[in-house]
Amino acid sequence: MQSDKQDFEDREGQDLRQRSLFGLPLNSTNTGIRVARFTLRRIFTLGITIILGVYCAILIANLNGFVDEIFQDQVEGMLMGMEMGMQDTSVEERAVIIEQARFSLEESFGLHDPFLLRTARWLVNGVTFNWGEAERLKTLKGDSSEVNAIILERLPNTLLIAGLANLLVFFSSLYIALNLSRKRGGLVDRIMVALSPLSTAPSWIHGVLLIAIFAAELHLLPFSGMLDSIPPDTKWGYALAVGKHMILPVSAVFLSAFFQGVYAWRSFFLTHAGEEFVEMAEAKGLPTRMIDRDYLMRPTLPAILTNFTMMLISFWQGAIALEILFFWPGIGSLFWNAIVRFDRPVVVGVVVIFAYLLGLSVFLLDFFYALVDPRIQVNGSGENLHRTRRKIGLRNRVSAWLKKLNPYGKPQSLSVSNQTKRLPSPIKAIGWREFLGNQFLPGFRRVLRYPSAVIGLIIILFLFGVSIYATITLPYDFVVTEWRRDSWLQNPKNALPTWVNLFRETDLPRTITLNSLDGENKEVVSSSGDITDILITFEFVLSLIQNS
Repeated sequence: MQSDKQDFEDREGQDLRQRSLFGLPLNSTNTGIRVARFTLRRIFTLGITIILGVYCAILIANLNGFVDEIFQDQVEGMLMGMEMGMQDTSVEERAVIIEQARFSLEESFGLHDPFLLRTARWLVNGVTFNWGEAERLKTLKGDSSEVNAIILERLPNTLLIAGLANLLVFFSSLYIALNLSRKRGGLVDRIMVALSPLSTAPSWIHGVLLIAIFAAELHLLPFSGMLDSIPPDTKWGYALAVGKHMILPVSAVFLSAFFQGVYAWRSFFLTHAGEEFVEMAEAKGLPTRMIDRDYLMRPTLPAILTNFTMMLISFWQGAIALEILFFWPGIGSLFWNAIVRFDRPVVVGVVVIFAYLLGLSVFLLDFFYALVDPRIQVNGSGENLHRTRRKIGLRNRVSAWLKKLNPYGKPQSLSVSNQTKRLPSPIKAIGWREFLGNQFLPGFRRVLRYPSAVIGLIIILFLFGVSIYATITLPYDFVVTEWRRDSWLQNPKNALPTWVNLFRETDLPRTITLNSLDGENKEVVSSSGDITDILITFEFVLSLIQNS
């Protein structure tokens, strides 16, 4: 008996010595291979997810020929340059050559292939960033119109803002929240709780306020941009200029997440401080720093890593508005400029970049999960166990099913009398009238007690009604045409909206009709060479129009 106990203790001690903090066997020579297998498995899974997501985006976008038009425009651009070099040929020969070239180019771009095959080819181009040249945008220096060069030039600028701002928010909110959880009810704790609603506003709202205070009023910081009008000559001067321009956008991101992060982590640590093992550590008289590090931080590391990853993911959503506000040359402002200028290759390329950034964030989260959480095994035991269970299930599925029918080993009749009678469920389904009377109406009356809730509900219903009305009454093509109309950019800068008359003693005319078809004031002026200028003069008396 004593020998068996000693053997058991020896085996247990040997097993504990072979187990590390992260669940990896220390004496195994295949640890690196197993970690690499886990990493490759996660990369493969996330890669399949990204590919499916990008393919669905391309499939949906190409239902109206969105992606096909990208390559069709490239074909037309090549044909236009080709046609300009054929001035000496006749019109008939030129048309035949152009049509043959168009067919060959469309065939090379795969525009004659079936729909699914085309989208699969666009998928390969998308995930490999082979989108050719942009239609309207170029790099910041103007030396290239390649989509890859445009995106890769602006991506580090976005990562600079995202990395610095999120690291500041993460570590500062975590450190302050951990200290506040020990001093609940103090002055600083009450101030942080009172300031937590400030973080509900998005980062661009904080950016507007910071610009108004520190740039417009105090003139301490620049309004926008990444560099001054005259870039510095030295590297240190360049770094100082970029750092000065980063203060406002980084501060906007910081204020939009700091107070809410402190409040959330404070509540989180207060909840875990009531666990039995934490109270036992306090009863032992362990130092506060050790309790915070070993009994609060270490068990909650998975949640902390998840929160940091979600902060990075949420930043990509607000990067567009923030970079537009500060004229920061990142992929957020690039995405907006590509949409406004209808540069389709850049739009699809930025969407793929966002998908890769999301997949990379999730992959890093899974990888660090395996390091900090000892419950996640990176070795091959989990895989072998899975295979064993699957093998046993396939081999004994029929026998297990028969045992369920005959648990005592004797054949039984499947008559109604031998079957187990099912008891009636105590949960009773309610009708819609009972739901309205007992659940919906009482809850709705409680909502009506709060004026802010009523105002918010009215705004939501109004926006919902406007969206339904616009969807039903306005044709989609008309909305797209009005939204993309370039003529809005050509409006006179002095043409004011009609509501300006509410604040004027003498109203401005709402409409002035100018007709150029009569030709009375038309003057043709011969300019240099073969260029002819047409001058049309319109005369009207503002006072007569106002009196009429």
